[in-house]
Amino acid sequence: TSLKDGRPSIRFNNFILLHNVDNYVIENISCLNMRWWAINQICCTNGRLENIYFNNGNLIRNQDGIDLRVGCSNIYINNIKGRCGDDVVALTALAGGKECERFLVEGMSPDIHDVTITNVTADTNYSLVALRNTDGAKMYRITIENIKTSPDMVYGPRNVVRIGENLYYKQRTSILGETYDITVRGVYSLNRATVIIGGAL
Repeated sequence: TSLKDGRPSIRFNNFILLHNVDNYVIENISCLNMRWWAINQICCTNGRLENIYFNNGNLIRNQDGIDLRVGCSNIYINNIKGRCGDDVVALTALAGGKECERFLVEGMSPDIHDVTITNVTADTNYSLVALRNTDGAKMYRITIENIKTSPDMVYGPRNVVRIGENLYYKQRTSILGETYDITVRGVYSLNRATVIIGGAL
């Protein structure tokens, strides 16, 4: 129903939506039974997200926890816990399509860079941390550390950390040189896959 019959975009089902925001903090909150993405950031810089708990009662598609979309940089994410129906933390850089046309701030690059993600203990049906860049957008200087599947898992993730995307793109997947300086340490899992490389790295 998104954008049909006068209805708003599904984006307005975000619990928190930040667009073109600089110098911000989101901390010490719980997000329960999200309808769609809980915390969505587009073209945001110099942010800190810390001590955030997610819990959903039912498995719902696109029920992400934290999303960094086009143009985000210098973000620190720490101490994330709980259960999501989709990716717990997702970084998605897109250089083409409606996302860039509608939301990329003039003068900004669609790249995502200088992001630190630490201490995530969660459950999901997809990825605990996912890095996706396509259509020429770059992703670089990303640090991912101490990522664990939850001890009281219900779903069990398809993978704990995913780097690269070979499905969701407008014109092409990323090519060599567009995803670099990715540091991953301390990933703990007894599930289907611990680290997946889904593109050129």
